[in-house]
Amino acid sequence: MRLTVRKGLQALRAFGPDNKGVSAVEFALIAPILIAMTMMGISVSFKMLDRQRLDSAVTSTIYFLTDQTMSGDMTGFQPVAMTDETGNVTTVPGETMATAKHVLIDAYKSQATLIIREFSVECACPSSVSPADEGFDSSQPFYSRYAVEKKDEAPICSTLCPDRSLARIVAEISVTSQSSDLFGEAYEFDKQMMVRLR
Repeated sequence: MRLTVRKGLQALRAFGPDNKGVSAVEFALIAPILIAMTMMGISVSFKMLDRQRLDSAVTSTIYFLTDQTMSGDMTGFQPVAMTDETGNVTTVPGETMATAKHVLIDAYKSQATLIIREFSVECACPSSVSPADEGFDSSQPFYSRYAVEKKDEAPICSTLCPDRSLARIVAEISVTSQSSDLFGEAYEFDKQMMVRLR
């Protein structure tokens, strides 16, 4: 009788739950989600690194430009007229601006494509309408800008503004970084910065 009961219990246990392989099945269900989340995290971190590199490169270039003003000699910001063999006169950036462009490119250490949209030094006079005035148009620049005088022709931004003050010198950098993430999706970052040098 006992033997029959024992065999009956063993037969019942055979139909009970079998826990073998449960961990493998759970891992197989969760693994794709974990892998996808890891890949997305890595992709986002690379994007953040690209953004940080772009910000750092533009900021380093602005620091370089402001450092160049410390000596008081602003002629390196002025374009230079060059004459080629055929007698054509072309204008090339001054040595400070040429070096600043190299600083920007060198500071941006990334595999992404860097597109320089604006890289200039201009003279600027404050607009006659201020943001506090009723007729202020926010779509218009606060500064009226005009080109910097060429080297050896006149001192940089020597023109007087309508308010009889000396024209300001402003530098503007506008760049775009283009790349693609781990999934092949293209993305781009824009960075624009303007600083008054004098």
